[in-house]
Parts: sequence; structure tokens; C-alpha cells
Amino acid sequence: MPMRLAPPCDQCGAPYLHGTRTTCDRCLRLQRRSRGAPAAHSPRQMRLNCDCGKRAVVVVLVQVGITEDGFTEERLALCESCLRQEEATVDLLEELGLGGGE
Repeated sequence: MPMRLAPPCDQCGAPYLHGTRTTCDRCLRLQRRSRGAPAAHSPRQMRLNCDCGKRAVVVVLVQVGITEDGFTEERLALCESCLRQEEATVDLLEELGLGGGE
């Protein structure tokens, strides 16, 4: 299964890790404060860090879980070097015939 980039927030355009499938937590909080009106703020730059501590360049969607129990989709912020490593892992899993949980 090829790596998929996570879509940005549908309201502010920022990449995010936490929120709903389409909206970041920041926009959800702003909506609650303004009683349901769409959040009116400008897009922001990506300020996420990879788990290794470097600045993230992309957010990808990954499936985690065990085949018998089913998979869930998670967002993963990756820096340049971890992105290359993740791509290599995906390629290797596809070569081995283990490329996906669908």
C-alpha cells in the first residue's frame, strides 16, 4: 500500500496531528468559542516535530494494528530523513507481499 499524505485542515489549511478527519483541534476550539461559526483565521506554517526531534516536513497517514483485530489510521509527522526511512519500509513490505492491512 503506497504511503498517503494526510490532507490539511479544511478550514485553515494547516497540516495537523490532532482533530477530526477533516479539521484540526485549533479550528474546532475556535468554532466552539464562536458558537459553531467557521473559524476565521489565517493558515499557519507547519510547526510539528517528528518523533526523532527534528522539524517535520510532512504528515502521512499510516495504518496501525494487527490483522486479526483490524487496523486504525493514524497521522504521523515525519522529518526528511524519517520520511525516507518510512518510504523504504513501505517499499520493502510491498516486495515481501505484506504491503497493507486492507
